[in-house]
Amino acid sequence: MKSAFFPPFIIILLCSLLISFFANGQKPRDHDTVYFVTYPGTIIGRFYFSKKYTSMILPAANDEPDLEYKPNTRLTMGIGATYNNLTLNLSYGFGFLNHDDEKGKTKSIDLQAYFFPRKWALSILAIRHKGLYLEPKDYAADEPVSYYYRPDMQQLFVGFSCYRMLNSQRFSYNGAMMQNEWQKKSAGSLILGGLIYNGQIKGDSSLIPKQVENSFPQAAGVNNINFLLWVSEEVMLIL
Repeated sequence: MKSAFFPPFIIILLCSLLISFFANGQKPRDHDTVYFVTYPGTIIGRFYFSKKYTSMILPAANDEPDLEYKPNTRLTMGIGATYNNLTLNLSYGFGFLNHDDEKGKTKSIDLQAYFFPRKWALSILAIRHKGLYLEPKDYAADEPVSYYYRPDMQQLFVGFSCYRMLNSQRFSYNGAMMQNEWQKKSAGSLILGGLIYNGQIKGDSSLIPKQVENSFPQAAGVNNINFLLWVSEEVMLIL
């Protein structure tokens, strides 16, 4: 039986939001030019390295180490460019940058979209990892000096966040995130909003290795965990 990485509606939603947002183009923006300036019509290039981290921790019922599953994500090297509202980044995890084959292979799909209109900061993400290992080395492993690796285990995260900036006249989110604006004078802003994330980790069999199952009686035989994180009316100060 074949299974899709993500439900089709998630991919359709991401694509429709991207098309509608970029179709509007770069509109004139009202702001205090003493604090920051914009560069419409300018291509901003970048060269970067990136490595992403996610993990799931199950607390042990005694003084034994907690159970921490991680994907073996790769360090990637990439290039990118920003033009008005459109940003495209391309990267690849070259072999000479990565030497963690002993942790096993992880197949990943990472879809993320970020939008920074003048008064808002919005994000959408859908991330899937298949193939997880346990940290630290030797923990629950069948062989000494090795990692416990589960090629069948999957992590899935889908979420959305929305924040309203209260000092958008003087503070530029794009200056830090997109580099197509320049924050000439220091400023900060209170932001109001919230986020919602749905996550899942599952395997073909119990998530708890037999070698350490006595330390996790609360999760014995469990092969699927779902969670929903919802934070609303959050107030933060960004500088």
